[in-house]
Amino acid sequence: MDREWTFKIPYLGSRPTHWAIKHLPEGFTFDSHEGIIRGKASSRIVFEFEISAANESGADSCIWQVEVSRYNGLAPVMGWSTRWLKEKEINEQTILDVADAMQSKGLVAAGYNHIIIESHWQTSVRDSDGRIKADPLRFPNGIKHLADELHRRGMRLGLSSNASPLNVHGLSGSFEKEAIDAATFSEWGVDFIKYDYCCSPPISIVAQQRYGAMGRALAATGRPPFFSVCEWGELMPWSWGITVRAGSWRTSFDIQDKWKAGRYSKRDNGIWDAAMINLRYAQHANRGRAISDPDLLLIGSPSNGCTAEEYHAQMQMWAMMRAPLVFAADPRSVSAEAVALLTHPDLIAVDQDASFRNIVEERRADGTHLWTRQLTKGTAVLVVNAGESPTTTSIASRPDSSSAWDVSRAAYVPPSDLGRIVLSPHAARLFVFE
Repeated sequence: MDREWTFKIPYLGSRPTHWAIKHLPEGFTFDSHEGIIRGKASSRIVFEFEISAANESGADSCIWQVEVSRYNGLAPVMGWSTRWLKEKEINEQTILDVADAMQSKGLVAAGYNHIIIESHWQTSVRDSDGRIKADPLRFPNGIKHLADELHRRGMRLGLSSNASPLNVHGLSGSFEKEAIDAATFSEWGVDFIKYDYCCSPPISIVAQQRYGAMGRALAATGRPPFFSVCEWGELMPWSWGITVRAGSWRTSFDIQDKWKAGRYSKRDNGIWDAAMINLRYAQHANRGRAISDPDLLLIGSPSNGCTAEEYHAQMQMWAMMRAPLVFAADPRSVSAEAVALLTHPDLIAVDQDASFRNIVEERRADGTHLWTRQLTKGTAVLVVNAGESPTTTSIASRPDSSSAWDVSRAAYVPPSDLGRIVLSPHAARLFVFE
C-alpha cells in the first residue's frame, strides 16, 4: 500500500498552545504546532496513541485508536461538499477560502477535514495522453497544487468522477479509463473519490462491473483514496459494495431540504425518508466494516426548509447511524448556530465511535421510534417523534447505569426523568448510558 497519511487532531474550544503525544508507531511524526500526525504505511495498521493538549483555559488528554488502510480509517468521513455552490463559484480560490473558513470556525478542529468537489473541476476532453484534465480556468495551478494546499492545512481533497464516459454535465467520466484516472488521482494526492452512476445502464451486474473496475484500479495505485459509491440505492449497492472495495455507498437519492416527502418518491427524499431507507440497509455495511450513507447533512441550508428541531433530529439520527457527516452550507457564511450543531462534541463522538454494532429499532404506538446502539463504551439510545403531534414517551433505564447523559441538554439525568420525555413533532432526544 505504501500510502501517505495525515490526521489532524480534532478539538473544540480555544486552540491548544501545547500538545504532547505518546506511542506513535515507527514512520509517523507529529507536528506539535498544527496538531497533525503524518506518516506512511506499507500495509494496514491499527494503533493507539495518547494525546494531551493544553492552553490558558486548562488541559485534557485522551487515547485515540486509528486505522491506516485503504478505507482511510475506522470512522465515517466528515467534511464539506460543493453541491450547493453555484457552478461559477467552483474554483481554486473558492476552495481555499472555504478551507480557511472551516479552520477559523473550528470545523476542521472538530473533524470536518474533507473538501469534496462534486463536479465542474474537470474538462470535457482529455489530454493527448488520454489523461483526465482539470479545468485550467477554474484551477490554474492544477489539482495537485490544491491537494497540497489542503494537506498543508491538515485537510483532505475529494473529487467526483462518473462510471460513464461523460457525467450529467457533459464533463469527463472514468468509464474504460479507470486505470489511467486512478493513477492520475494518486499522483495528484486525492484522498476521496465519489463515484457517480449518471448516464449509466440501470443494470446491477453492469454497475458491479464498472464500480469493480474503478475499485481495483484505485487499489492498484498503492495510494488508494477512500472510495465512495454513489449509485443512489437503485441497484442495491449494500449487497455488493464490499466486493468492489467501497468504503461507503449511498442508499437513496439526493436528500431534499424537507422533513418528509408528501408522497413517497425515490427521487424526493426528506430527512426522515433518507434515515428510514438507510437504517434498513445499514446492517450490510456494519458486517463489512464500511459506511452506509444517507447523504448530506442539511444543517445551515439557506432555504430553511426544515425547523430547527428537524435539523437537530437529523444530526442525532446521522450520528446514531454512523453516517458520513458531510454538509453543504457555505462555511464562509454559515450561521454560528449551525456551526455549533455541526461541531457538537457528543454527537460527533457517537458518530465516530468505532463500534460496528447495528441499531436495534422499536416502533411504538405513540408514534415514536426508539433506536439503541452499543458503543465501544456504553449504550446510545435515541427517541424520535415521527408523528405530527406532540407526544410524551419514556425509555427504560439501564440496570448497569445510575444515570444517563442527555446529549441535547448536556447534563446527566436520573432514571426518574426518563419516564416522562416530552417531544414536539419531528423532535429527537439522544441519551448515552455509560
